[in-house]
Amino acid sequence: VAVIGPSGCGKSTLLRLLCGLEQPTSGQVNWPATADKKTPDIGVACQERRLLPWVNIQENTLLPKLMQAGSYSAEDEQRALWLCAVGGLTGFGTNGPAELSGGMRQRASFARALFSQPDLLLLDEPFGALETRSKRTMGGASVDGFFASSDNGRLPDGIGIELSGGFLHQTGTL
Repeated sequence: VAVIGPSGCGKSTLLRLLCGLEQPTSGQVNWPATADKKTPDIGVACQERRLLPWVNIQENTLLPKLMQAGSYSAEDEQRALWLCAVGGLTGFGTNGPAELSGGMRQRASFARALFSQPDLLLLDEPFGALETRSKRTMGGASVDGFFASSDNGRLPDGIGIELSGGFLHQTGTL
């Protein structure tokens, strides 16, 4: 699903509401419950890259595991390296975010969002700083996604929803 609309119309706010980073001022966000969990596991890549500047790229990728379990295994390290490689960051895992280009930081943020193998991936302007080749590579992740963008030319195939005037309007298939 892709939400498109002009800057300032509320796309990022909608994503923050969906993942629980913000609470609605009225109404509520409900997810279909399953037998084993109340809400889906959600990965998020924010419009602002939000990489921790004091740790390297591999450790930024491992952040979901550190927050969940307090530590990570050698297998987790290998997964982080693999995700960095998929994102074209081979050889940059020990670099800090300040040592990378904007597109590389964006790919690192995307790799971190994929690390925990979420049920749903929320991406806010996910491909803004990426060149075409990286968009194809990173955009090929096999996970259900909810995209927000002001540029519908940068979105995957799927259902399109336009956010305008605070209301959602289905625009059909992108």
